[in-house]
Amino acid sequence: MKANIKETEDNILNYLYENKESSPQSLTKIRVALNLSDNKEHIRTLKTCLEELTKKGFIKKQADRGNYKIDTKGIENIELK
Repeated sequence: MKANIKETEDNILNYLYENKESSPQSLTKIRVALNLSDNKEHIRTLKTCLEELTKKGFIKKQADRGNYKIDTKGIENIELK
């Protein structure tokens, strides 16, 4: 489970990095891009990963719409890899 969460976090960061110039991405767009189904386990894992990335300061969540965008710290993290 821990490996799955780490892999999902990395995939989310990579996806948001690739789309950093576009508008913030919705939960559904992120889920579809990562090829996750809409079952409860995948949704729970996705939300957990998004919360953790937000706490780490790698991504930002829009207050009004709930969409996600990569933050400067997340961009630096990706570019250092």
